[in-house]
Amino acid sequence: MSIAVCTICTGTGRLAGLQCRTCKGTGTTERDGGGNCFLCSGTGTYTRYRVSADGSKQAYREEPCRTCDGTGSITGSHPVDA
Repeated sequence: MSIAVCTICTGTGRLAGLQCRTCKGTGTTERDGGGNCFLCSGTGTYTRYRVSADGSKQAYREEPCRTCDGTGSITGSHPVDA
């Protein structure tokens, strides 16, 4: 499994001042299949954060990780963000 810099937000996690939806604000995307889902650390749950103007993050909601469909792992049947 390789982790690559998100090209849409150039690794910043932000796009036009907002959290980048393509990389869920992480600044990186996960490629290849199998293994724990990087975006939810293998839990199947993703914590959403608000990013303030100074760049600090505050958690405000947890939800099933869309990248791995709440399973905690990415397989060939789960699409990943490019």
